This record gives sequence, structure tokens and C-alpha cells, in this order.
Amino acid sequence: FFQAFSPSNLLERLDGERKRDVRKLILSLLEVHGPPCRPTLLERLAKYKAGELPDPGAFYSRNVIFLLRRIPRDAEDDAEQELKLLSEYSRPEQPFMVTKEAVGALALHAAPKVEGVLIDRLAGFEYGAIDGSLPYSEEETLEILDRTCAALTRLGTRAPLQAVIDHGFRKEPQ
Repeated sequence: FFQAFSPSNLLERLDGERKRDVRKLILSLLEVHGPPCRPTLLERLAKYKAGELPDPGAFYSRNVIFLLRRIPRDAEDDAEQELKLLSEYSRPEQPFMVTKEAVGALALHAAPKVEGVLIDRLAGFEYGAIDGSLPYSEEETLEILDRTCAALTRLGTRAPLQAVIDHGFRKEPQ
């Protein structure tokens, strides 16, 4: 009825919005649209990943991943595409805020593939912290390690819990 409030128009408006309060309002309006909005979010995220759309500062990617966390998944959703995109966005070379959101979003999936991705990410963050190759500050490094351990714990199965225990017993102060 009001085309200005359609998911595609709201996503267009979100892109490049400078005012934080306006961005939060747009995110809330998109969240109200619920599961029918998710395919549009995945499509947009794929376009940003492919470089078809600019994403200076990675704010847009972060907001889209945030919405994927907040909006419940429908049975018809393409979980495989979502897992692929989230695993790409959770890599250490991504901007911190995007990586943090993607790790949190991965924890909401109950697929065996997610376990492997999150365990790999934890190992990558650990080694990056030890050798100083992570592009994050010390505080951000601690936060991403904490978020990844929380995501693994949320899965609640043996291998992820073992990875968290192993992480807890590491001797390196980094």
C-alpha cells in the first residue's frame, strides 16, 4: 500500500543513510516485514560480496547481517546460500563489525557445516592474535574471540564445546 515502506525501498534508503537514528528506524521497519524480507536481504548481501554494489565502511553489510539475525527464517529460505555468505563475511580479513555480526548469525544455524566454519574461525582468530596478523585492536580481538566462543557454545554439540575448552586452556596471553 505504501511503496516507500516496501523492503526494497527501505533497503535503498538504508544504503548510505548517515543519521544513526534514521538507520535504526529503517532497520526496525525492515524487521517488521519479517520472513518475506529475507530473500531480498540475501540478494543484496550477495551483490555487495560480489562487488556489484559499493559498501564503503561496510556499514550496509553489517546492517543486512544484523537483520538476518533478527528476522526469523522461513522453511522456504535458502539456508545454503545464507551459510555460504555468512561464512565469507565471518573471515578475519573482513571489517570487525561485519565479522562480529556474521559470527553471531552463524550461531543461529543448526547445520553441521556451521560447526566446522566456527571452529575454523576460532582457530584463525587465535593464530591471528598470537602472530599479530589480525587487523583488529586488542579490544576487538578479545571481543571477536568471545563472540566466537559464545557462538560455538550455543551450538551445544561435542566438537564446538571441545574447541571452546581448548581455547580456554591455551597458554598464550594474546
